[in-house]
Amino acid sequence: MSEITTPMKRFLNSAYVLFLAGVACFFMRSPVFAVTPTPYPRVTGGTITVDAALTTGANTITGLKFIDNADANYYLDPSGAISLVVDGTVGIGTTEPAYLLDVYTNTAAEEGIGIKNANSGGGATLVLRTNAIGTVMGLIANGSAYTTYGGANSLNIYQGNNAPIAFLTNGNSTPRMVISGAGLVGIGTTGPLFPLHVIGTGGAVVMPEIYSGADGTALAWFPVSTRAARGTLALPSALQANDVIFGMGARGYTGSAFTTGAKVAVVGYAAETWSSTANGTYITFNTTDKTTTTLDERIRITDAGLVGIGTTGPGAKLTVQTSGTTDILNLFETGGTEVFTVLESGSVGIGTTSPATILNIVKDQDADTSLVVDNASTGTAAFSQLGLDNQRSGDSRAHLYLFGTAYTTAGRYIQDGALLESGSNLAGGLGLSAANASGNIYFYTAGNSERMRITSAGRVGIGTTNPGYELDVVGTVYASGSSRDYKEHITDLVVDTENLYRLRPVSFDYKPEYIHLGKVLGNGHQIGLIAEEVYQTIPELAIYNNGEIRNVDYEKLSILLLAELKKHKQAIERLNQQIDLLDAKIEKLVQ
Repeated sequence: MSEITTPMKRFLNSAYVLFLAGVACFFMRSPVFAVTPTPYPRVTGGTITVDAALTTGANTITGLKFIDNADANYYLDPSGAISLVVDGTVGIGTTEPAYLLDVYTNTAAEEGIGIKNANSGGGATLVLRTNAIGTVMGLIANGSAYTTYGGANSLNIYQGNNAPIAFLTNGNSTPRMVISGAGLVGIGTTGPLFPLHVIGTGGAVVMPEIYSGADGTALAWFPVSTRAARGTLALPSALQANDVIFGMGARGYTGSAFTTGAKVAVVGYAAETWSSTANGTYITFNTTDKTTTTLDERIRITDAGLVGIGTTGPGAKLTVQTSGTTDILNLFETGGTEVFTVLESGSVGIGTTSPATILNIVKDQDADTSLVVDNASTGTAAFSQLGLDNQRSGDSRAHLYLFGTAYTTAGRYIQDGALLESGSNLAGGLGLSAANASGNIYFYTAGNSERMRITSAGRVGIGTTNPGYELDVVGTVYASGSSRDYKEHITDLVVDTENLYRLRPVSFDYKPEYIHLGKVLGNGHQIGLIAEEVYQTIPELAIYNNGEIRNVDYEKLSILLLAELKKHKQAIERLNQQIDLLDAKIEKLVQ
């Protein structure tokens, strides 16, 4: 092999220059130098500038070749790290480039391709262009003073026409994500219709996931957050009351097209004009009725945290309002049985779905069914109460009280006991009724011990379950109203004997409608006086009912008879004295 030991330079006009790994290679428009003999010349030492071209035909440039001793590879450095192949492919780090430019390395932290523009007012650009599309597409890295496209110090993917930018994975020819020429982003669709259009099949389509550390304090924002303002991006202005600041809705396919608006939605609103110190909000939940197309508000949570169902103006922590015949509230047990119902009429059913009253409690069980009002306090003012009110002013209620074990507050209390009371404004008082024709009213104490009953016939029995009289008492009756301590203006009773003897004792039968007034006798025949006749003779013995004479006070009659008996006793004593005097006179005459 011949050897060239001195630098060789050729300067030619109109040369094409390629710099590879520090070697300058000049490609000429026409061949000016050819090396064909074998062995090839060998250059050692110094610097060589080669201005040459290998040709296969007239004025045709086919490339620059460096061939190793084995005539096997083409390379631009002895290791074969840079190779130039005749068919136009370039390999860097590989002797078998598979692409027009094939860069390969197997060294850790090795840089790949570097494109640098040292001017801060410019940018480094990787341009991609096809014959069919003359518009430039590529990557642009802007300098610190370059403000075109994405702005200073930005990296930009640039599409110079209205076609989309597509992202593909896993060898799939269908794009996973596209950015349309209008700036719309599509994930799972190549034709996005919204700024972010996500399409998926089955499972979750969007899944924000956040990890905030052990105590959760690192979570500063929700996974999905929006911002809203009036005005423009460059000049925003404050939100006003009822401005929408957040919305999430869903549309569906009707069989011919997607709906034009959301048919289920959650929407957040400003509750006031916003400022740095006032950011009130409220939220609504909206659905669409069957067989309709109108989106209607169903639930609202106000700025104060009040929840309204069926109303836009809740007045309590939970306000439920309905119209028509729809139930207001239904609660179910785990078996699916409805256990609590509130009808639109306001009727509440517990254990029934069709309450017939304001509160209707039903329980089908062979055990106690109870409604309990419990006050667990043992204080001196603790009691439980059930009240019935007719909406009149003042105390117009009927009360059932249960007083605590230490209750001492009210004057009419029954400590550790119960009280049934009519309110102070109820002039009609309090009544007990057993409406059935054969129903009795029973009174118990000491557990199951019956003490008194009022029968359906109106008879009162004390100590007996079968009273035969209007008041039938089995036991001792005691009255303490005759003490001198209770009386004043006490005088001896003067009885007009003639009036007493004018009273007419009679026998009689009660009329059928008043048979219950008499004593229980075998033949039902009665004896007594006529109240109206008694009134005409001795008015003090008459008993009135609603201003009319209805009975005779037979107890007082015994007092009159006692007074008359005393008069007769006095008369008898006088007669006895007279008889004694006569007996004495007769005895003297006999002697």
